[in-house]
Amino acid sequence: MESFLKLVAADLYKHTKGNWHIQPWFFPNKRAGLFFNEYLAQESDSPIWSPHTSASANCSVAFLRGKWVIR
Repeated sequence: MESFLKLVAADLYKHTKGNWHIQPWFFPNKRAGLFFNEYLAQESDSPIWSPHTSASANCSVAFLRGKWVIR
């Protein structure tokens, strides 16, 4: 049985083909983000840029002038 993060990473890669630079991904902890990036890397045949991942406890998000700001 595959993990939930692996299924999400496979689906994300299938639909975006690595075009995820505009959307940050928040996880409950840093470990989940690391596993998610590893699963994304396994989906690609060539090197790819990882999306921005962050633990929800380590950041705050604000909506300023029509843009999301991560602090």
